[in-house]
Amino acid sequence: LILSNEDADKSLLNQAVERFENILYSGEIRASGLHSEAEFHINIGLVYLNMKALDKGLLHLQNALYLHEDANLRAQVENLIGILKQLKEKGKSPNQKQEKVVMVIDDSPTIRKLVAITLERIGYKVIAVSDGVQSLAKVEETVPDLILLDISMPYMDGYQVCKLLKGNIKTKHVPVLMLSGKDGFIDKVRARLAGSSGHISKPVDPGILLAMVQKHVVTKK
Repeated sequence: LILSNEDADKSLLNQAVERFENILYSGEIRASGLHSEAEFHINIGLVYLNMKALDKGLLHLQNALYLHEDANLRAQVENLIGILKQLKEKGKSPNQKQEKVVMVIDDSPTIRKLVAITLERIGYKVIAVSDGVQSLAKVEETVPDLILLDISMPYMDGYQVCKLLKGNIKTKHVPVLMLSGKDGFIDKVRARLAGSSGHISKPVDPGILLAMVQKHVVTKK
């Protein structure tokens, strides 16, 4: 009756589930028999789990367990409840994916906003800073999975920042992609010598940005 996926409107799903719960607790389902009430709890529980609402999903599955008479289904529900309780104890939720973090270092607010909008809409977390000094302080708090680094910036240019990042034990393994309108051969050689993994030309094309990020982003260890 209710489907949930990553693209679904979670507020609409919540409203739909609440309406079904109102039907359940009003007694309309109970009037049609014990078996259907248990299945109703199971369906709502699974929807909540798919929406990553672990506590609500567990509650409905536990209610179904007390009501359902089918031994095989009871065993399956008991097994699922056991797994979910273990996840809850570890502070995790089902279907949860590790969030990838991309840091963009650029003195242009327009570029920072473009990168954030492009990457956040497909699930990346974006940390945006305006110069190299800020970035060196920020990586001490959060080590990103990928760094997008402008070349022409105040205080330190991108080449200097890249060398410092590669000399830091925390960030030496993190890929760095240079962002710049300077895409000549000498500029690319300097970037490589500083430790960069690639180059994205300005003005930034969102499609190229996405392709480069997905190619170079790494899983934290």
